Amino acid sequence: MGVTRDVRKLMAAADPAADLRVDEERARADLEAILARAPQPGPARQPWRPPRWLTVAAGATAVAALAAVLTVLPGDSGGTGDGGTGYTTASPLPYEAATAERPADELLAEIADRAAAQPEPDGRAVEIRYLEWTLAQTSDEPLLGMEADVRNRLSPDGTVTQTRKVLGATTTSEYGPTPYMQPAPADPEEFRAWLESAHGAPVAAPIDLTAAMHDLLTVQDLGPQQRAAFLRMLADMPGLTYDGEATDRAGRHVQAFSLTSSKSGEPTRYTFLIDPATGRVLGQEATLTEAADEPDLPLPFVISYQVYFPALRDG
Repeated sequence: MGVTRDVRKLMAAADPAADLRVDEERARADLEAILARAPQPGPARQPWRPPRWLTVAAGATAVAALAAVLTVLPGDSGGTGDGGTGYTTASPLPYEAATAERPADELLAEIADRAAAQPEPDGRAVEIRYLEWTLAQTSDEPLLGMEADVRNRLSPDGTVTQTRKVLGATTTSEYGPTPYMQPAPADPEEFRAWLESAHGAPVAAPIDLTAAMHDLLTVQDLGPQQRAAFLRMLADMPGLTYDGEATDRAGRHVQAFSLTSSKSGEPTRYTFLIDPATGRVLGQEATLTEAADEPDLPLPFVISYQVYFPALRDG
């Protein structure tokens, strides 16, 4: 059960329904109604079974997430193995490799220099919007995915009013303040120490770094110097690779930098999508690159993604 525990940890930071309070009985009824309308596998297909590394026992929160939207269903198109088992997930972003081979840290250093040269923004950040998509799995239902459109309204006293929209349903909650709301430093070494203090744990592992950065980027709009500090910290991470250029899920030009780790239980690529002109982190992606227990799983297999938008300011 070590893999299950690790997967729970992997998915926790990206859970789009982490703060959602639901009526479990109604959520399960809604799920059953949706599944009843979903396409069913033909006679030749066998019942769908999740890969062991994604079998996560879920409570009321996950059941509500499952009822929201179906992106993986029995019989959908995707990789097929013996018995016709199908998988579908969010499509991986296509990367266009650079024409000249250059080290990832060198490219990031150049972006950091451009970021540091940007002017400081006017006004105070009052709202941060982002999208997050992740997979969820109950012990006895198909693997499902959901995208949430989230807006965090930032108050001067440090509280956050969060509005989360999923499949037309909107929920509102309030939390904070958190350590991530304190101004981030502009020195790379200080930035790393500050980030680990806010996260409450080291961020040497990619899974921890991406979780910490998500928590930061969703409550603080980093200025040019802070963006440069993060990029220089990222450039020093062992194993960093440059994947190339791409168009992100919001139609923006990005450059992709990745770290790979098996801390979650299977080799997973954690990707930062960077605006090369401003140094902003515009997105994150977690993608399974190998699956020993499921040789027919279509790889690369997207586990989660986040899309970040520039903050709304009052100036």
